[in-house]
Amino acid sequence: MSKNIWHHVVAVYGGGTSVTFYIDGVAQTLTIPAGALNTASGTAYIGYSGGQNIFQGDIDDLRLYNRALSAAEVMALYDAEK
Repeated sequence: MSKNIWHHVVAVYGGGTSVTFYIDGVAQTLTIPAGALNTASGTAYIGYSGGQNIFQGDIDDLRLYNRALSAAEVMALYDAEK
């Protein structure tokens, strides 16, 4: 992912340890660090993992949904933002 330019990033949690990331509307295969996905607490941390602020940049227009979005819904969100 290029630095210093805007990217549309979506993480879709599908239950268990299943997370699909979309960058600019395209599904990505990414490795999630151990412990980064803690479903037991019910707490969501954005840009933070294990006592470290791992995201360096601005976060704009953050949305949380109570269900997993489909690939088509993610693409519609990206198309609306670009």
